[in-house]
Amino acid sequence: MKRLVFRLLSAFIIGVIIGGSMMNMYISKQFEELTAKNRTLENELKSAREDTESLRKQLEKQEQRKIITDIEPRVELVNKDDVPKFEETSVVLDGEKKIIQLLEPLKGQEVKNVDYNLIPRIVSGREFDSEGRRYILEVEVVVITNELRVYATAKLFEQNE
Repeated sequence: MKRLVFRLLSAFIIGVIIGGSMMNMYISKQFEELTAKNRTLENELKSAREDTESLRKQLEKQEQRKIITDIEPRVELVNKDDVPKFEETSVVLDGEKKIIQLLEPLKGQEVKNVDYNLIPRIVSGREFDSEGRRYILEVEVVVITNELRVYATAKLFEQNE
């Protein structure tokens, strides 16, 4: 009887050892696969971080280089029907010339340093002469990139006397 118990106990212990060994092999294989995946993901993350940092530096350099190089005014006459075509062209050209004259100091400045709110204040309400008449400028839209674009209207100035 003791021998039977001893045999059963030894068979059970051997089964536990073999089962533990098999489980250890299975888990170690999964662990190796997970470790390899982890290393791959770490390398991908490192590469993505380097790419992101590189792109961030390039973007900062591009933002630093944005300098106003040109001023492009676009003037439209409000009451086109009241004036002849040649006079309309003259008013548009004189208005654009006035805007360029007013905004000339902004050339060469970095875009990020320009106060966007000042440009309409500089141009709006300014008067200019064309073909013997006085006109007043009103800014509609300002677009600032490497080129400063100002869209404005010119209206015949009527004085109340």
